[in-house]
Amino acid sequence: MKAEQCKFYSDTTVMGGRLIEAYDRERERLSRHLGSRAFQSTVEFDRRSYEYQGKDIGTMLGENYWQRGIGPEELGVDGMDTGQLLAYVMQGSN
Repeated sequence: MKAEQCKFYSDTTVMGGRLIEAYDRERERLSRHLGSRAFQSTVEFDRRSYEYQGKDIGTMLGENYWQRGIGPEELGVDGMDTGQLLAYVMQGSN
């Protein structure tokens, strides 16, 4: 699959968004511990850099213009068992 066919972040789930926010909290704690005042969350960065709108990171990534319509509608993981899904993730095929 070519990069132009990937959806990148538009399929971010609620749980994926929460994971991004948890990483941000950890990065912020580390940043402050190291004495930096330059920390910027993913939400802040995306709002400033790309002018994305939304109540949270999942909404911002899923509903912005640049992420819509890029890539295949389906990745074909529906119905895979654990072994098939693992092979798909690790090797790109099932």
